[in-house]
Amino acid sequence: VQPTRTTNFIIKITPDTNSATASGVTALGGMTGDVACGTGLLCTGNNISVTTPATNSGIYSKYVCPVGTLSNVYCDYTGDGTNDQVAVNAAVNAAKAVSSYSKVIMQPGNYNFSNVADISGGNGFIFEARGTRINGPGQQTGIATTTNTFFIQNSNWAEFNFGLIYTNNTGTGSAIYSAGNYSETKITWQLLQGTSRGGYGYFADTTSSTTSQSVNWLTGTHIQDFNRGIVLTATGVGANIDTYRITVDYIYNNNIGIYVHGNSGGSNQINTNTYNVNIDCHFKNGDIGFQSNGWYEIINGIIADTTTLDAGTCNNIVLDSGATSTIMNLSPQSLVTKTGSIVNNSTNTTALINVGMPTS
Repeated sequence: VQPTRTTNFIIKITPDTNSATASGVTALGGMTGDVACGTGLLCTGNNISVTTPATNSGIYSKYVCPVGTLSNVYCDYTGDGTNDQVAVNAAVNAAKAVSSYSKVIMQPGNYNFSNVADISGGNGFIFEARGTRINGPGQQTGIATTTNTFFIQNSNWAEFNFGLIYTNNTGTGSAIYSAGNYSETKITWQLLQGTSRGGYGYFADTTSSTTSQSVNWLTGTHIQDFNRGIVLTATGVGANIDTYRITVDYIYNNNIGIYVHGNSGGSNQINTNTYNVNIDCHFKNGDIGFQSNGWYEIINGIIADTTTLDAGTCNNIVLDSGATSTIMNLSPQSLVTKTGSIVNNSTNTTALINVGMPTS
């Protein structure tokens, strides 16, 4: 440029075409000017890389991991080993914020809760916790509490699958507490384990006509060491629990194995439920296998004091006032020759007892 030229000129610098040197590149895809680092790129030094987030095909999912999980396991939220319900609640809230038709998976491992986990994901929600051991509130401190471990409500057509739940409850504190208002929902577990016969295992509590439950499935392997193993109650006006199908392989060492109570045939009723169960109630004098004032209940299986070694006896079945049209299809072991095998306190019941014959 001539020294006399002071305006209206452009200076162009031709890049070094030898890109092997530190002088720079000759071109970048024909782009000119400053090159920005776009979304989804990682730009560090002279490297540009693409980070592809992990994706889950199908239903929208969130993953929860226990503390100490290996780095190659996918986690959206990780517990701290003491208050792991915080991670669970965060995952559920994040999933249902996208859609109730979503899924939360607790990766296998050990978890410790200091408070309740509300897993009410909504209609079509799936909660998966198989392969886990969950220590509920009170397990860490050794102090019995009324705080529930899991809470479920308002989730039609949903599915909840649990592994092992250990509790230290008193009163109505429960491993799984269901406040109602849902139907066509499946709940499964491997083990519900209480402490010193305190609290409840599974507790369905309908307190009004808006919290009724119907056409649900409960399936479990073990329930043990609770005041009451399974509790179905309808305590509010117009509240109902009906058409449950309950299948549990072994219920034992509880003050009451299954407790079913409405208001003795009033507007809030428990009716038309089916129980496929094996209840052993020999552990303590005065234990009760199955107690109900429900209507049109069907009981299939073994409900028995299965030993003759204890000094006391249990009441295998207690039908309270209001129980109507109860059908019992029982094994011969359910009617062992001890006082109080079946106690009928109902004045209007039609109890049909079918006792299977032992095979030769």
